[in-house]
Amino acid sequence: MTYATQTDLENFLGAGELEDLTPELIEMALQAADEEINGRLHERYEVPIAEPVPYLVKTIAVDIARYRLHGSVGRPYNEALDNAVNGRYERALKRLDELANGSLKLTSTSNVDLPQFAPPVSKRGWDSF
Repeated sequence: MTYATQTDLENFLGAGELEDLTPELIEMALQAADEEINGRLHERYEVPIAEPVPYLVKTIAVDIARYRLHGSVGRPYNEALDNAVNGRYERALKRLDELANGSLKLTSTSNVDLPQFAPPVSKRGWDSF
């Protein structure tokens, strides 16, 4: 299971953007997105994140997969599209950093908090503050 599917990509981006890509290439990009998400969130959340996948995670996975797929086929240069894809990727990474440092919190689609690991405790104890 990946956080986003080919159908999610089609729903978010439109099927036309994926028409010249193989299902295998799309699956590789989705798996790479999962690995990037899990790698950034593993210290705060249990990964992989259980279903149902929170909408925020799904959109982050779509933006990362789209970025990975964007340069994979010989398409004509389109500065506006390149800027949009790069901008969404950068925002996805920013959201992941915010989730990882706790300034943004993931909740499941059922509004129940997802399992989190406790933040590290200083070895010096509370009296050092």
